[in-house]
Amino acid sequence: MPRTIGSTGETRGPGAKDPLDSQDTIPCPICAGRDTRLAYPLIECDLYECGECFHLFSKLKPGIEAESYGDDYYLDRHREYFENPDLALFERTLVRLEHHWKPQGNVVDVGCGNGNWLAVLRERGYHAYGVETSPAAAAAAKERGLQVACTTIDAYQPPVPMDGLISWYVVEHIEEIDAFIADSAKILPEGGVAAFATVDSGSTVYQLGKLLHRISMGHFRGPLQRICEIHHLQHFSRRSLDWTLRKNGFEVLERFSAPFPVSSVKASSVQRLLLRIAYGIAALYDSHFIQVVIARRTGS
Repeated sequence: MPRTIGSTGETRGPGAKDPLDSQDTIPCPICAGRDTRLAYPLIECDLYECGECFHLFSKLKPGIEAESYGDDYYLDRHREYFENPDLALFERTLVRLEHHWKPQGNVVDVGCGNGNWLAVLRERGYHAYGVETSPAAAAAAKERGLQVACTTIDAYQPPVPMDGLISWYVVEHIEEIDAFIADSAKILPEGGVAAFATVDSGSTVYQLGKLLHRISMGHFRGPLQRICEIHHLQHFSRRSLDWTLRKNGFEVLERFSAPFPVSSVKASSVQRLLLRIAYGIAALYDSHFIQVVIARRTGS
């Protein structure tokens, strides 16, 4: 019988009931299973693990506010990423998508940020449209002459029928993940093809962070906290991402892994050196930090 977990993971005083013996479990947001446990107590959040679909998900600790997506998110904290888009990965993905998309078709980028993907799609002859909830990011994309609607995915009304969809580093931020994937599927016709990119909680970088946490008994938890980041709520394994897509209207066609560009990481020179070493190990096992999934909209 699986052990159960409390909802906060806090330390209790002598004689208090152990929260691990509580019957109040936190269901997995992916498979709704109750075989979940507090696996990695971190600095700003606790990382829970599902024993059924191997999904990891975060719960913020009391007093820690969820990250907002204002101007500073795009212009300061993650400026390196937005100023250094991974064009090689965009190209690698497009090579696969062009087998499914019609030339010069209509493609929507859900969570388009400042429009890096939209600009590439436009250059390749596609009619590109963006959906973005952040006014700051949407404004930056519009300044580049890109067509962006500043709204949520459930409220988005496509101006034209869409042939394809991109969702790049978005699903890890979404709490109501089933609704987000289902709403994304509704934008496409049956047979329409999408690409989803997110982190891989089974990747070499993640595994190293988990290992350091375990062997130090939680004292060396900074690396795993940095990998997870406060604004990541869902930490998908390959299995849990496939599970989520399948139950919400997609059929997985193929996937591949890719490293997150070191140049896009806000880190010291030593940290970047360590990342390059980890990336070298990951290349041997096709276990890079990023997983990209190509999926087809089903009729369900």
